[in-house]
Amino acid sequence: KGEYISHHDHPDMCGVMSVVHGELSVKNYTKTADLNDSRLVTYNNATYTLQSCLLKKEMDILLSEGHISSLEPHHGNIHSVVALQKTHLIDIFTPAYNPINEQKSLWFTVDDHNYDEENKNIFKAEYIMSHN
Repeated sequence: KGEYISHHDHPDMCGVMSVVHGELSVKNYTKTADLNDSRLVTYNNATYTLQSCLLKKEMDILLSEGHISSLEPHHGNIHSVVALQKTHLIDIFTPAYNPINEQKSLWFTVDDHNYDEENKNIFKAEYIMSHN
């Protein structure tokens, strides 16, 4: 209960998650554009370039026993998961993880405030583009 997996993606993969017991909050997004907006940050003596992008929220659901959530390579692939109670789940990805697709995975920081007042499903986010 209370465990949180922050926004991340599974590049070039499809995934299906099914709750066996418990309940999850799941949010899925699709990246729609990179913005001309990046910045440098330093953390633990390393410098990172953070790239801004726009995400479209595809799904914001409570996932309970017997229900599934899915993602595709170019639709809903960025997601976060919060366990609302003690939960057991099955999480399947294809193709299987390997060193190449595991290194391509990105972690996103999503601004919870709507980026576009006319479209309530568009959000600004940042991800690490590179580091030195």
